[in-house]
Order: sequence, then C-alpha cells, then structure tokens
Amino acid sequence: MSSIELSSSSDIFGFDGDGICTYTFTGSGYCSSAPTGYEGPDNTFSPSSGNTGTVNFTTSLVPGNGTYFSLEDSPFTASTVGLQPDIVVAASAVSGIEGTTGSAQVATFNDGPDTSPVTDFTATTNWGDNSTSTSTSIIQPAGSGTQYVVTDSHTYPEEGPYTTKVTVSDLSLLGINFGSASGSASVADAALTAAPPQPAIPDATSGKSFTAEVATFTDANAGALVGDYTASINWGDNTSSSGTVTQPGGAGTTLDVSGTHTYASNGTYNITVTVSDDGGSNVILTNTVKDYDAVITCSSSPCTEQRRPRRSRRGQAPPRPRAPSCWISTTPRRSERSAAATRSVMPRSTPPSFRAG
Repeated sequence: MSSIELSSSSDIFGFDGDGICTYTFTGSGYCSSAPTGYEGPDNTFSPSSGNTGTVNFTTSLVPGNGTYFSLEDSPFTASTVGLQPDIVVAASAVSGIEGTTGSAQVATFNDGPDTSPVTDFTATTNWGDNSTSTSTSIIQPAGSGTQYVVTDSHTYPEEGPYTTKVTVSDLSLLGINFGSASGSASVADAALTAAPPQPAIPDATSGKSFTAEVATFTDANAGALVGDYTASINWGDNTSSSGTVTQPGGAGTTLDVSGTHTYASNGTYNITVTVSDDGGSNVILTNTVKDYDAVITCSSSPCTEQRRPRRSRRGQAPPRPRAPSCWISTTPRRSERSAAATRSVMPRSTPPSFRAG
C-alpha cells in the first residue's frame, strides 16, 4: 500500500499557525506544502482541504507492517494509525457449460490473523465477458482463524476460455483494505441432441425435385442463435448437399433441418444429416425416404363400356369414339406401395370400329 486517503468533519488537516506550518487563513486552513511537522518518519501529507487529505508512504507498506503520523484537531489531538495487513486473494479455476447457470468457488483469501467476521468483507467477480456480480457467499468452512472461501454464480452465453478477476474488500477500516487476483474459466459448448420422432418425409418421384424437412434437433443452450449451425445432408444416393436450419418456435425450441433433392431412380434411401455448431458440438441424425417412378393411369373406363355414338346426320360420317386419355400420376397406388416400385402402364383398349348407318 503506497497511500491512504483520510477525511473528517473535525478539521484534521487544518493545521493552524503554530510555527510548524505557516498559513494565512480566515477560519480553517491547511498547510499547502510539506513538511508540516506532523508526519511520521516514513510518510508525507497531501491535504486538499482542512478536512481531507492523503497520507503518502515513502516505502510501500506490506502485510504485517505499520506506520504512524499525527493529525490536528481542536483542541489539538495527535493520533497513531496502524494499518491492517493486505488481503491476499487466490482465484480459483472455474468450469461450466454455456447457457447453464452455475455456482462455484471463485476464490479463497486470507486477512492477517483471519479473525475478522465474514460480514466485514465483500467480494466482486469480473467474469471476463463484460459482466460482474457480487459474491453470493463468503464463509470460513474451518472456522475463525482459517482461510475464507468466496462463492459466486454466473451464466456464460457462449463457450470459450475466459479470464476472471475477484476483488475482496475489508470494510472495517475506512474501506481501504482490499486485494484481488485473476483466474480462469473454461466454458464448454452445450450438447446437440436429436429430437424424436424424426419427421416423416413425403414420398418422392424419380426425376422430380422435392423440398422437405428431413431432421429435427435441440440445443442445451437455450440462447443459441440459428446462425450458429451448419447442416449437411447425405441423401443416400452418393450425393450430398447443404441443409437449411430454422427454429419456427423461437429461441429455446426444436430446430428443423430441410433440404432440396432429386432422385434419379426409384428405391428406398437412408438419409444422414450432420449438424454442427460454431462451438464444436455436433449431432448425426438419420431418416428414410421412398422414391417411386411415375405411374401412367387411364382417365376413363375401358372402351367396351363406352356408349354407342349418336347417328350422324345424312351425308356425314359418324363421329369416331374417343380412346381413353391418360395422364402421369406422381402418387403410386396402394398395391404399388407394398411392392417394389416399377413402371406400370395400363393397356390401351382397342377402340371399336363403326360403319355408317
């Protein structure tokens, strides 16, 4: 300790004109330059008014040492001030998981004989993420005369290493006795987990592009941002593409992965989705999709069931019957879902012939 500031309402630095310090004043005054004659052997004064000033120690005080000096009062009073040893703080290593509130020992300290009550102290933790807090607990587990233990709690929003600093102050002596120390905090990335059941992927059609939600997952860090994630989709046909991560329900809810793909041929494909976040955590999700060929289906009943065409007008040929028209259906029939998917073509009925009547 190199100095101490003192203040009073009793004009402790108001040294009068007693020959030791020359000062012309009306009412209270103080010596504007040293020495005053009231200093101790290893200190000087820097008064700022009659009631306040700083005592400077020519040799910094260390734990266990002391000094003395005199101050003036009305009537004159000289006093001797002894200083307590500095508080010696040792910061403790802290560990945790992002997004999770944890309570931990952040420091230990000693204060000379360690006999002061714990209520004399206050401790502040700088967590290294632009936030500070006041200790939730200062105790002496082994009783008076032993080491003090400081406990505090905090929630880190992101993973990573942090540098902490714990400052302990003793308020019993003008609030000037304090000590501090720096420590470290190691914060792990929160886990990613599959969110069962995985979504049912609609059947696909060969040669036709489709977009679908293919996987869902959760993050133990409820405050994580959607932009923290990347997703890769292996479609099971020796091709891969990037997936899109969304969170329709907002922060803290299930996250979805969707993608767009086109299968070249029919079959059942096993999809593998890999999701990673910027902190290093990842999760692998699996799902299945079925792809079918397009099915050609007739739009009308067989020609044999068509009505006889109306008689033509005199001199005109009778109208020709319409053959069944067909279209391509992208939805396989029930019977085809249970069997291997193959191209199925309904036979055309041969339209009947007519002669003019």
